[in-house]
Amino acid sequence: MSRVVLSDGGELFGGFLRGTTTAATLDADLVTAPVVSEDTLKFIPAQTLIADDSDQTYPAAAVYGGAVARGPLTANRTDTLPTGTQLDAARDNGVTSFFFAVINLTPATHTITLQGNTGNTFQDNALSGDIVPGQVGLFVCIRFGTATWVTARIDT
Repeated sequence: MSRVVLSDGGELFGGFLRGTTTAATLDADLVTAPVVSEDTLKFIPAQTLIADDSDQTYPAAAVYGGAVARGPLTANRTDTLPTGTQLDAARDNGVTSFFFAVINLTPATHTITLQGNTGNTFQDNALSGDIVPGQVGLFVCIRFGTATWVTARIDT
């Protein structure tokens, strides 16, 4: 598994964030230069390709895997996040937060919009806009209790 050690001692390991790293630390470390040791590999998330040209509900394994690639060919798409219960069921070793990306691979002009689901609130913020063709949207998903998650877009 790939691992990135962060400046505060936390780490990204196999697509999961371990430790008490904040989003700000992660962003600063990955934009500048992660602390690298001899046993540290470049973090490359697993990618799930969703080829169906319709609105989709992402499986928990797809977002836990690190990246969802989509290519809406005929229209803009509104995709739905997994439920809080689904995220809890797929949770590994007490993970309470993780990052994932949604990649818009369309050769057309169609956008992807994400929406929440039962027990997984999508936090609307200034960065929550559509994922336009050729763009990667970066998201954090944080657990606040049993089947209670919040997902927010964090890229600029």
